[in-house]
Amino acid sequence: MKKGGHFEGINRKIQLKPLEWSKEIDPFTQEPKEVVTKGLFVLKWGGELTHSGTEQAEELGAKFRKQVYPQENEGILRLHSTYR
Repeated sequence: MKKGGHFEGINRKIQLKPLEWSKEIDPFTQEPKEVVTKGLFVLKWGGELTHSGTEQAEELGAKFRKQVYPQENEGILRLHSTYR
């Protein structure tokens, strides 16, 4: 990715993974707390969903529609912008 470019799309992912921690004293509460001192930045893009990934996405979408539109059987139509 070049400087000033864009990063968008459904098949993009950024992860921040903590690798090392240290204990420090919080200046406000004066209590010890763990602070990340070293991390890993992971950037992923591309690829295709696996069979189980597709099934999980469909199940999650069905649960979401039931929660957002509990009274209606056709929640997917309400989500589509041209239906409104």
